[in-house]
Amino acid sequence: MQLIIAASGRGSRLKNLTKNKPKILLKIFKNLTIFDLISKNFKKFSNIFLVGGYKYIKFKQLGIHKKCNLIRNKKYLNSNMVETIFLVKKKIKSDVIISYGDIVFDEKIIDQMLKIKTTCLPLNSNWLTNWKQRMSLDKIRVDAENVITTKNKVKSIGGKIGKKLPKLQFMGLIRIKKKDYFKLYNFYKKINNKNIDLTSFLNLSIQNKIINLSFFKTNKKWAEIDSKKDYYVAKSIVKNELFKDY
Repeated sequence: MQLIIAASGRGSRLKNLTKNKPKILLKIFKNLTIFDLISKNFKKFSNIFLVGGYKYIKFKQLGIHKKCNLIRNKKYLNSNMVETIFLVKKKIKSDVIISYGDIVFDEKIIDQMLKIKTTCLPLNSNWLTNWKQRMSLDKIRVDAENVITTKNKVKSIGGKIGKKLPKLQFMGLIRIKKKDYFKLYNFYKKINNKNIDLTSFLNLSIQNKIINLSFFKTNKKWAEIDSKKDYYVAKSIVKNELFKDY
């Protein structure tokens, strides 16, 4: 199993916090960065690829290249997450787990993903409690991802949320079978949209029957970091939940 960490974005909503470094290098607990927390899972994988772009030199300066394989997205300003994850295509030899570079999460989520053999998503069932700390309900309706499921399959993902909030939420983690990774890559080339976001791309892939996407529910702790407020909420979750006995 291989791990891809997508960490090429600018993180502009964090303003001065990411002026001189990528989001993934923000300190999240004592001297530990987001990268350090994700790296606690590295021993579970045969290969780890971190795809960077913004302030890429910082990864080299901090010796990140000694801990994982660095890939550079030189066009990060004019591309999105999908472009980032396919920059690794020549090195993919097995099934992969893809992680956003701006999330913190309970390690047990990865453990469960490793046990499953299908292309799948963990979907968080306790997401709203976290999000209410980050923003108002009106903003949640704009910012959250709509998710519709049937039995154990994701029927659609992304798009506008209606009056009723979804029970489950995408976490920025996905497990993809090797053959599905290349099916998705070929489909990405076909649609030729360098700016499509990942959930829109996954949804388009589902609707066009490129892949079947299964899911499992989890209430394990998780947080994503898009804004300054998100950052402080995530720090609190890491301190009081993920590292409460540290």
